[in-house]
Amino acid sequence: MGVQQDRVFLLCLFGLWPSALLFRSATLRESFQGAMVLWSFLAVLRLRESKRFRHFVPLLLSAIFLTLLHYALLVYGTFMLVLGGYWAFSRRRGRAVRLKRWAVVAAIATLLLVSLPLARRYGGHNTLLLGGGVVERLSRFREATSVIGGRASYGNAVQPTTAAGVALNLPVLMFYYLFAPLPWQIATRGDMVAGVESLLRALLLLAAVRSALGKKGEHRERQRFGLLAFFVLETVWAVGSLNWGTAIRHRLPALGLLIVLGGPGLVRGLRAALSLLLPVRTAAATRSRKAGAPVLHKPR
Repeated sequence: MGVQQDRVFLLCLFGLWPSALLFRSATLRESFQGAMVLWSFLAVLRLRESKRFRHFVPLLLSAIFLTLLHYALLVYGTFMLVLGGYWAFSRRRGRAVRLKRWAVVAAIATLLLVSLPLARRYGGHNTLLLGGGVVERLSRFREATSVIGGRASYGNAVQPTTAAGVALNLPVLMFYYLFAPLPWQIATRGDMVAGVESLLRALLLLAAVRSALGKKGEHRERQRFGLLAFFVLETVWAVGSLNWGTAIRHRLPALGLLIVLGGPGLVRGLRAALSLLLPVRTAAATRSRKAGAPVLHKPR
């Protein structure tokens, strides 16, 4: 994925992210959710690389742990098991591959059988899908949240009460969830910090999309699957978020995945921008040193 070359910068970006410093300084579940999201993505990559079924076990465990950490993450965990497992074996054909795909189905059934009773017992209020009426329960939650209001509210009056309403308003919800607060919503110093986060998030997402649209190859396939996983996870959170205060906290589990996908491209973009600002002679000297050639200076 190109992470090794710039790992120091990416680790600093991950560790010094302002909201991460706020919410991860204490032992909150967002830290564990982020770890499980990265673990599941790494498990899919390892499974695709090795094609060995033993690498499917970490994927199954990460999906179960995600469901226990927050019941809404059952959607993401199931996605990683279904499409992640299928994508990992998609380049091979034959009887062995068919058997492994059936094993994926069996693992999904195991996940549901194990996680649903445990979520009912330990999930508390996060039992949205157990009792049916998903859209109705979601609508009641959003109405209750909107009554509370607050300065950090998105400011939109989107209150979908049907499945069609949720689908039609999803692009607006995703835009506010990913990038709020917008420039005209910034009023305090805290809003400025959140605005800088949104800008960095937009740059990382742009770099990730650009890498996914690059030359054909395994790197592009990984980028595309990672972006799909990212948007599935963020869609789950976006539907239930009505203000950027809640969104900032919900965006943390996917932060590590976004930095893995867009961080290397962002670093390359920063280097290209700096090379335009630096003198040409300095850039040429740097290239010469890297190539091992002596740097010649004109005599005075």
